[in-house]
Amino acid sequence: MPAALVSSVSSEELAQFCREFAVMLASDVKLMPAVVTLRQQTENPYFREVLLEAQGDLENGQTLAAAFSRHPDVFSPFLIQLVRQGELEGALPEVFRKLAEHYSGGMDNEAFGAGNPVVVNLDISTIVEVLRPLLVMLPTALAFVGFAIAGIWVAMEKNWLPSEQAGPTILATAALSFLLVGAAFSRFRPRRVSTCAFCGKLDTQVDEIVTSRGVSICNECVETMVQQMRRSKDVVAPPPPPAAAPPPPSEKPERTLRPDVAYLLRDPAEPVDLDQEFE
Repeated sequence: MPAALVSSVSSEELAQFCREFAVMLASDVKLMPAVVTLRQQTENPYFREVLLEAQGDLENGQTLAAAFSRHPDVFSPFLIQLVRQGELEGALPEVFRKLAEHYSGGMDNEAFGAGNPVVVNLDISTIVEVLRPLLVMLPTALAFVGFAIAGIWVAMEKNWLPSEQAGPTILATAALSFLLVGAAFSRFRPRRVSTCAFCGKLDTQVDEIVTSRGVSICNECVETMVQQMRRSKDVVAPPPPPAAAPPPPSEKPERTLRPDVAYLLRDPAEPVDLDQEFE
């Protein structure tokens, strides 16, 4: 891909791409012609190159999600996960229609069929997992300070340390210990906990959570919503009312065909007057 191209695709361009892709797939256009057409229509040179590479991946037998996953700067994990599940469920038109609503800013939780309130469940295992480094470092630091003070105490009992220097020595040791503990704690960063925006489950409770622009979703919600899209597609529309019966054909009087007098049997000896016969 040329390095001079600006590697940027806006949300509006993605929304238009998903919207047109959904319309073409709903019209029974195959994946390859749809990608070729959208590549020719886009005005973004970088996006055109990305779609060209995706077209090559499709020609090599890869899935659409696999082709998109090679370009994480354009297609987010959220989009790739939905497309992958849409290919499995046979609901790609509905998936791209919802993605178009998402990137155009008009999608909320109810648009994806998840209108229930989000409840975040913080169980003990999650808290322990998040605070595990802190729970290890804090007892270690306290034990270090305790051993240091105990060592000073033993040194005073053995007369290895003058008793008049016990106070300053203990304070200096405690200060140095807490300084080392503070330096160690400054490197501590609590693990970031991701929460599904639709069901409220934490990343420790599901197999995978993918994050996109302003939304996080777990793999279970992806499967559920794509199945709902497929069911909405499979709803059979009511049959149209039966057409009115055509009116019976009007009876026309039978026309008696006049035989051609030129072919009437006659006596061979009788002379034929052609002028009279064909008046």
